[in-house]
Amino acid sequence: MDIEFYLPKKISANSIYSGVHWTKRGKQVKLFRDVNFVAPPPVKEYPVKCHYHFELKGRKLDISNCFYMVKLIEDCLVRKGVLIDDTQKYVSEITVTASKGNDVCKINIEGC
Repeated sequence: MDIEFYLPKKISANSIYSGVHWTKRGKQVKLFRDVNFVAPPPVKEYPVKCHYHFELKGRKLDISNCFYMVKLIEDCLVRKGVLIDDTQKYVSEITVTASKGNDVCKINIEGC
């Protein structure tokens, strides 16, 4: 199963460690919660492996800095009913890669 969408904002994990106020984090959560993509049918067999590939404009983020966006996106997938939950029972592995591009996230979800 593949999903692709434009990132509403490129957010580094560094931003949450630099004393960001909780109201700003709430706005970041809402940006990703409301991201517009065509949700595929719900996953039926678990656990799954999720691969996130970020195509980013400008200076690439360190891979580890993409994990905050991964968490926000994963919560979005649960909210939209693609995944039942994001616990280890349902998602056993996550991989993240990045390259130059147009601020797009491509997600591949596969069974174990």
